[in-house]
Amino acid sequence: MQNLQHAHRPLTTAELIPGLWAEQVIETKSWTGNYSNPGLLATDRREPARLVLWVPKPNGLVRPHFILGPGDARDESFPVHEVWPIDPDYFTTQSRALLIAYAEQSVYNPELGEFEIRP
Repeated sequence: MQNLQHAHRPLTTAELIPGLWAEQVIETKSWTGNYSNPGLLATDRREPARLVLWVPKPNGLVRPHFILGPGDARDESFPVHEVWPIDPDYFTTQSRALLIAYAEQSVYNPELGEFEIRP
């Protein structure tokens, strides 16, 4: 994983693994232009074959973005949106700790319609 973390190219779907710090780049044709979601890749505890990118938001919040589903091919082709590895130091220590906590302990709560941390 150390080599993947320092790859200076988009990652293939086969290389998208939990624990990787990555940035999803989304190209749009709207007036807002391109944007990105930097965060931490993790498995979805409800569906371990699904990969989620946990992204920090303002005010200590975190948002999941689904990257790969259980039926998606895990091969050497590129994902729909490019995913690039990034340096974990891009995030503050507090943000890294929050993302790791969500990656390791989050569970989807259908009553709230969102993820929450559960031990």
